[in-house]
Amino acid sequence: MLLKASKCPDCERISIPSRTICPYCGKKAGVSTNIEVEGLGHIITFTELHMPPEGFEPPLKMALVKLTTDTMILCLEDEANHEEIYIGAPVEISSDSSDRFTFCIKD
Repeated sequence: MLLKASKCPDCERISIPSRTICPYCGKKAGVSTNIEVEGLGHIITFTELHMPPEGFEPPLKMALVKLTTDTMILCLEDEANHEEIYIGAPVEISSDSSDRFTFCIKD
């Protein structure tokens, strides 16, 4: 799946979700360019919440994913994921019906 992102004209870092102004450089860098990036990467770290915020069912599994573009993104576990989560696991990112990023392990 392709994810909407932005690329800074100054530092060239990619931000997800897309932003007009680079969160690293600020306004001095000018307006960021809208791009799309592949939602492929690997898990850097993960956690399991047994008392998640209202509206979520426990256990809520979350992972910090590093995409192939070196962009980091925080994701919820996809309901269809039945694989064991581990650091370094290859994942594919998509979004759920509420436009939240989700991950699914792709072994």
